[in-house]
This record gives sequence, C-alpha cells and structure tokens, in this order.
Amino acid sequence: MATAYIGIGSNVGDRQAHVMKAIALLRENEDVQVLSVSNLIETEPEGIPGEPGKFLNGALKIKTDLMPVDLLSALKNIERRCGRTKPG
Repeated sequence: MATAYIGIGSNVGDRQAHVMKAIALLRENEDVQVLSVSNLIETEPEGIPGEPGKFLNGALKIKTDLMPVDLLSALKNIERRCGRTKPG
C-alpha cells in the first residue's frame, strides 16, 4: 500500500458537513484506509473570480492500493456524490 496526502475542503453551504460526508464516503472505499485527518481551518479564497465564501480546509493521510489515476477517479466520484457541480 502507498501513502498519499489529500487536501479536502468546501466553501458552500454547511462546509463542515460537506467535508465530513466526503471523509465518510472515502472511508467506505475498501481500497483506501484513512489514517489521519487534520484539523479544519478557515481560509480566504485566493484567485477565484466573483465573491466565493471562505473555505474550510484540511488534509487527509491515507494508505491505498489504488493507482493515482484510480484514486483521482474515486475522489471525483465522491465530489459528485457530495453535490459538486463545478468541473475540475
């Protein structure tokens, strides 16, 4: 298994609930072990057009057997399940 670090965050709605749901969905993936979750911190948006709300950000340390492209796919799926509609 490889170790990976993942940034996580939200700037819409109930930001903490969105982050916690994403972590819970990641924990459901049998190919991923969430080893630790950082504290969440509020940050100002940088380089984003318009007036987005402040972000609630954190990081995860995981172990996984997934190849990087497969891990990215799993993370994008979690974003969709959490309601993210913005491409990228």
